[in-house]
Amino acid sequence: MNVVIKIENLYKEYRLGSIGYATLRQDIQRIIAEIQGKPDPNSIIGSPDANNKKKRLLALNNINLDIKEGDSIAIVGANGAGKSTLLKLISRITAPTKGVIKIKGRVTSLISLGTGFHPELSGMENIFLNGSILGLRKYEIESKLNKIVEFSGIGDFLNTPVKRYSSGMVVRLGFSVAAHLDPDILITDEILAVADLDFRERSMNKLAKISNSGKTIIFVSHNLNSVRKMCNDAILLDNGKILNKGKVENILSEYISLNKKTKFVKSNRILGPDIEPISMVNVKIINNKENAKDIFLVTEKIGIVLTFEVKEKMKDVFIKVQLFSSNHIHIFNSIDLNSTIFEKIGSIQRTMWIDKNVLNEDSYYLNASLISPPYKKPKIHLNIDSIASFETIFDDSSISVKGKFKNKWGGVMAPKFLWTD
Repeated sequence: MNVVIKIENLYKEYRLGSIGYATLRQDIQRIIAEIQGKPDPNSIIGSPDANNKKKRLLALNNINLDIKEGDSIAIVGANGAGKSTLLKLISRITAPTKGVIKIKGRVTSLISLGTGFHPELSGMENIFLNGSILGLRKYEIESKLNKIVEFSGIGDFLNTPVKRYSSGMVVRLGFSVAAHLDPDILITDEILAVADLDFRERSMNKLAKISNSGKTIIFVSHNLNSVRKMCNDAILLDNGKILNKGKVENILSEYISLNKKTKFVKSNRILGPDIEPISMVNVKIINNKENAKDIFLVTEKIGIVLTFEVKEKMKDVFIKVQLFSSNHIHIFNSIDLNSTIFEKIGSIQRTMWIDKNVLNEDSYYLNASLISPPYKKPKIHLNIDSIASFETIFDDSSISVKGKFKNKWGGVMAPKFLWTD
């Protein structure tokens, strides 16, 4: 297939603590260097002591990447890895400090709320504005207008200024415009997180259709199930560098292992200093039919499937899972009390089930660790933060604790208790 995005020796450097680029002296040095065709003498690009220069940040460090036509590729990495910076450079929202990005085709980006929208213009006017930016003629936009409006579901507000839209309405209109104006390359960055469940599902289906039609999609999300569902390949970014590129499952396994905060307590070390006796290789969130999901009704059971690779037998090692809410409130701990599961070599899979009618409506994330007795102060062998996330919502039935009440249900949890006479 043809290469539609070619990135060569790409760097992006930011100066911290100031709106301006630098001091007057540094600006003059930069201008003189530019005239002479030399690099900026104050830049940390290529500098061996780059980490010691506190006032500059190298957000992207020598990125080289080819993305082919029809690729559906995820970019994963921790916060601050450089994902959004890379997308902004590809979208030409910002310019690289050094390097080249060659793009073949029309690019549409959904990177942040309201990207490409003018707040004073109405929704209708912004549709035509976005289409014009993409190079479409008026009749081309008009031919797609009905589909855009129908998909967005905000037809009653098209003549209202966008500044009065809720964040969800902005996302609905922004995604509808981006998905229907026939882009060759579509970029999304966690933008659907503020949309409602129905629109998110329709949007994911639309992205799949766009990908199947031969278009290129670049997808950024911390939701690993969405990444698996949407993409075949992935790129792992860390500290502005590409660590690896390959099949999505392999890259997600490496991403999970990157989040380790502590390493194994040394046992007999028969494997060598750099090989861990047990490693976590995968995590999935499933329903009671063992289908991977991102969003659950509070009336559904939720399964956390953890897969480990055991290279050295270990006794009395337990799996511990911690659940946190979107506000970083610690909801609960759960420990698998089977202490013999790591006493055999090979792949080990364990599933922790959260019963229905326990969690409130919220977004949640999980930490996982491996621990050993004594229980008062256990040894922590391995600790991985934010290994997975999921969301719970109420439906309109009377099955849940809310019944048919529409009000927001307070509290950290929402268990359904038994009431008797």
